[in-house]
Amino acid sequence: MSPTETHQAPAFSSTLVSRNVTVDGHRTSVRLEPEMWNGLREICRREHATMHKICSGIACRKPANTSLTAAIRVFTMAYFRAAATEDGHDRAGHGPGGGFLTSWTKPTDRDGHESTFLRQTAVNGNVNPAARTPHQFQPER
Repeated sequence: MSPTETHQAPAFSSTLVSRNVTVDGHRTSVRLEPEMWNGLREICRREHATMHKICSGIACRKPANTSLTAAIRVFTMAYFRAAATEDGHDRAGHGPGGGFLTSWTKPTDRDGHESTFLRQTAVNGNVNPAARTPHQFQPER
């Protein structure tokens, strides 16, 4: 590349977000999807623990050949999976005829309009309320 040429950035950008966490007193960088960070923050709130304490606990329990990032993803999914109930799944519209999976996996159209999944991604750490369908995310009464 000559000095007059400019390097163009790739046409895409990573959806991963890097954050520093302290694991057992050592600062390290972790790259996760925004929804994983939101889930991890929710776990910290529910457990009244810091991000550093949760990540340290995950690090000391993960298999030696597993990255911290992968272990955090698995822990976050397992935490919420353990809390899932059949009643909660029913209220969220999960299961045959509920329409939940169909609404979240619809691809983009030919013109590149975002899918239902993209419209439902986080807004300030919450699912975009404007994108909700009546069978999804009903509050408990």
